[in-house]
Amino acid sequence: MQKKDKLIYPLIILLMMISCRKEIKYNGELEEERLVVNMITENNYPFQLSLEHSRFFLSNQDNSALFVQGASVVLNNLTTGQSEMMTSDGFGEFQSNLIALESNAYSISISHPDYDTVTSAMTAPKPVPLLSVDTSTVPTSSYFREMHATLNWDDPVGKNYYIIKVKVVQPQEGETLYKLLKSSDPSIFNSNAELGNESWLYLIALDDASFNGESKSLNLKFTVNQAFSEEYHFELYTCSADLFKYLVSIEKMSDTKDNPFSEPVLIHSNINNGLGIFGGLSKSVVIM
Repeated sequence: MQKKDKLIYPLIILLMMISCRKEIKYNGELEEERLVVNMITENNYPFQLSLEHSRFFLSNQDNSALFVQGASVVLNNLTTGQSEMMTSDGFGEFQSNLIALESNAYSISISHPDYDTVTSAMTAPKPVPLLSVDTSTVPTSSYFREMHATLNWDDPVGKNYYIIKVKVVQPQEGETLYKLLKSSDPSIFNSNAELGNESWLYLIALDDASFNGESKSLNLKFTVNQAFSEEYHFELYTCSADLFKYLVSIEKMSDTKDNPFSEPVLIHSNINNGLGIFGGLSKSVVIM
């Protein structure tokens, strides 16, 4: 009898679990699919565009099926009057012969029979030279050091937006990677510096609200491995306003995605009738 009970009880529990399952159908409105534009161009390089379409958040559609075929993309240089139909590789990637030139204004118009026509515009930013980088190191263990760096540049008069990254090249290992950075500078947008806390960031984002038209020195630090011979590329980017907001929102979303109690982050977009970004940047580098 005991052996029989051991077999029956698990079966009863299993049947109860199955009988309690209920499929809940989503009864909300399905959002119409829209074109998603990814067009970030560095000064003095040709324009490139990746084009996809949005999908319902419960969809199981494979990412490879999101690219859009059959779209017409017109790129205009509003400063010179040049206009060009961008060429497609058939897999959602578009190329242009036009080069992004500093201070030139550009617009795009993308049409497709299955989607609303989307438009956007941006002005390629002026470059701001990174004048110098002062560094020192502090040993933290037998294998690691903490590098302290001060980046110096002159901020032009007017509204400017900056992104700072540090790329590390290990020639012997053949590897290139970006460092996690830490800074307590209060002008940084994507950190908790205003709360007195330092954050580890892959990119540091700041505008010139507190130093417009003045010389700026920004202190940061990161960990280095003494076991490798490393080359450090300190990169200062100037960005169009919309690209700056887009990158900051992406960084904030990445920081909060694993926290179920965090407020949802709305990704910035400057695409009319669609989603995504059309923006420009210019880079200045000091290599050490």
